[in-house]
Amino acid sequence: MATMRDIAERANVSTSVVSRILSQDGTLSVAESTRERVLDAANELNYQVKKKVKRGKQIVGQLGIVLFHSQDHSRERDLEDPYFPAIRRGIELECQKRGLPHPVTQYWSSEGLVPNEQLRACEAIIFIGVEDMNATKLLPSDQRHMFVDYAPEPDKYSSIVVNFQSATETVVNHLLGLGHRQIGLIVGSHTYGVDARQACFESILGRQGLFRPEAVFVTDWTLNGGYRAMMEALAKPNVPSAFFVASDPMAIGAIKALQDAGKRVPEDVAIVGFDDIEMAGFVTPALTTVRINTELMGRLAVRLCDAPLDEVTPLTIVLPFELVVRDSCGTKSNVSQ
Repeated sequence: MATMRDIAERANVSTSVVSRILSQDGTLSVAESTRERVLDAANELNYQVKKKVKRGKQIVGQLGIVLFHSQDHSRERDLEDPYFPAIRRGIELECQKRGLPHPVTQYWSSEGLVPNEQLRACEAIIFIGVEDMNATKLLPSDQRHMFVDYAPEPDKYSSIVVNFQSATETVVNHLLGLGHRQIGLIVGSHTYGVDARQACFESILGRQGLFRPEAVFVTDWTLNGGYRAMMEALAKPNVPSAFFVASDPMAIGAIKALQDAGKRVPEDVAIVGFDDIEMAGFVTPALTTVRINTELMGRLAVRLCDAPLDEVTPLTIVLPFELVVRDSCGTKSNVSQ
């Protein structure tokens, strides 16, 4: 029996392109000659496109992605911060592995979502970074909905999340253990509420009488955002001796600001980031950060949709994290949880 890989080899394209053409993905932009070459190869190999068939709540048809997009969640941020793109990549790779069509994607913004017919026709939707529950009300009620990076109504929706509270507590306790008593926070803004890391950071230091509101800097989730926030911090008296920065790109921007200001990292100011992007180990000094397996988050979301352990009870999966300690905080050891 012919497979998509066979078609891809004959048409000289990737398996992903074959999947998207055969599933009539309207978001795919390819030359008409390429499309015809793939369809001709499929016909020559007698490839049978799988029809959508529902077995209970299992998915054997089309999957959709609704990805949060705001003013600061721009193409620039996607290039700098691979957090959401890595989750989406995990979804796409797992769909490919399971022989599912390439997922349909639409963006949700603070202005709302007008779902297209492709999204409405999907049998399940994975929401990535979407915190507005109105999103589910705009889609068919018989779709299965689940969330990644957010867990609204855990008794109703399955979700894949990171324990930001525990990760933040690990970072703060690590810095306290190194002797820091003035610790600052650089965090990105949210359309709805505050970041979970910010809430936890303020709570932990508040209980110990060490929280300083003026040491919290909210910016956008980019290199430039981290740079600007650190420059703002340096312009104030009593600069913290350590900073927890809620994403690696912002942390790298913060380190650049310190270096431009003649400060040494970690001798003058220690820095801890979040995500462990590939660049984290190559900057100078190498960045201490919290490692999260974002691609796995996407893969697990597809697995839950495609083969739920329980059709009635929603599941919340909390991914583990690892504090990878490098040069930017002045000590080397690893803390996993």
